[in-house]
Amino acid sequence: MIAAAGRSSTCPFDLHALLPVPYAHLRQGPDDPASIAWLRRHWGTIQPLRHVRRREDPPDRRRRHSARLQYDFWSADWTPWAAFASLGQRWPALVFDLRPDYRDG
Repeated sequence: MIAAAGRSSTCPFDLHALLPVPYAHLRQGPDDPASIAWLRRHWGTIQPLRHVRRREDPPDRRRRHSARLQYDFWSADWTPWAAFASLGQRWPALVFDLRPDYRDG
């Protein structure tokens, strides 16, 4: 698991690729209290996103000077608000619109 962290291209919105977990925390494992604290502080969730897929909605022709990408994903325990806040600071021109859906299934 440590060897593959942040290197897999199977997830189109890989939090570890965008905000890598320090090796010291990866080495301690997912149950280590310090690792859990790091994930909560930097990602807002303690597990990688799952079932990530890009939505293929029709293009919005009103948008001439911008682009829009939409992803659906499942987050284990909470929304990855901390990750989006950090990414927004790194790339202030990006706008993140996170809309949680708490329905089952």
